[in-house]
Amino acid sequence: MAKYTFLIPAYKAEFLHEALSSIQNQMYKNFSVIISNDKSPQDLQSIIFPFLSDERFSYRENTTNMGRNNLVSHWNLLVDLCNTEYLIMGSDDDVYDVHFLEEIEKLTSKYPQVNLFHARAKCINDKGITFKKDALYYEYVSQIDYLEQLDYYLHIECMANYVFKTSELKKVGGFVNFPLAWSSDTATTNLLSSNGVANTKDILFSFRMSGINISSIEKENKEIAKKKFYAYCMYDKYMINLFKTITIEETLLAKETYNRVIKQHKHRISGLIACYSSVLSLKEFINYFFIYKKKGYINSSFIIIKKWIFSKLFS
Repeated sequence: MAKYTFLIPAYKAEFLHEALSSIQNQMYKNFSVIISNDKSPQDLQSIIFPFLSDERFSYRENTTNMGRNNLVSHWNLLVDLCNTEYLIMGSDDDVYDVHFLEEIEKLTSKYPQVNLFHARAKCINDKGITFKKDALYYEYVSQIDYLEQLDYYLHIECMANYVFKTSELKKVGGFVNFPLAWSSDTATTNLLSSNGVANTKDILFSFRMSGINISSIEKENKEIAKKKFYAYCMYDKYMINLFKTITIEETLLAKETYNRVIKQHKHRISGLIACYSSVLSLKEFINYFFIYKKKGYINSSFIIIKKWIFSKLFS
């Protein structure tokens, strides 16, 4: 039986062959792949079917486009189908280094108690050209150190470079469900980091920013921006509750790290929420403003209000 499963929710055709080839060419061979066509209007079958001659690859189709209404529901459908010890929630356009699973296998063998494994990444454009490289991390970090890792300089946050222990992901109900799946991956990895996280030392994953995915700013519009705003609000609430469950060592260093992580989280979220607040109506903005002012996330009321008014005048 395979030890790892790549789960591929597929919708876009342009880079699909390259993505699947990078999985098929892994040096470590004990894995399976489930490709799930999310009712794409594009011709995915002609790309996918040649891979099905490899017995490790299987294929299914959704009867409706799940991603349009709830992307996370598609992810969790695939999680339910997975029966291997570990899973990777892949994508239809990212690229794995041939040594990805080989290095992950070393870490899962070395740290069997860990539920979450992370490969360093780089960002590539539609031409495959690298424009950003991930930070360098310690091989093993505790949960609180992992949360601090999210704020490292040059940190790249994505999902398909993580490996989850399947039973533990199923135990928490699968991926956390936010609008557009925005921050759902981060919330889920933060939760699964309770037993620490193991990082690869090498960059083994290419995260494609091509302008045709939900992460690309080129696709932004007011409707999407508003959904992202509320997703960030939900993520903030989720994380504040998660912080309360974290047990830290009774040392000054651990306590300082814990306090720093919470401070960094609030700083990051306040900036993101303030940025996206420009798409809110007056009523929505006032509601947001007083909630986050009371929570201590808004330090400069004048700047936030001025930014919102300015955005309305020139929108």
